[in-house]
Amino acid sequence: MRNANSPTYPFVNNEDPEAIESHAGLTKREYFAAMAMQAFVSAWPDQAGPVSPDRAADYGIRCADELLKRLEL
Repeated sequence: MRNANSPTYPFVNNEDPEAIESHAGLTKREYFAAMAMQAFVSAWPDQAGPVSPDRAADYGIRCADELLKRLEL
């Protein structure tokens, strides 16, 4: 995954449009994992009891990695 650690919200320097800069914040991988975790936890059935943080984190990371891999094609 070439771009997993790229910034989620890079910005272009107006003085040099070819120079893409970034700032501290989430990486694409972290952002995608958080979004997948949010969907997973919100869809978890109430009758199943609380979802474990480990399971939610594993799911989020797997989804993020798969998305990044497919975006490289």
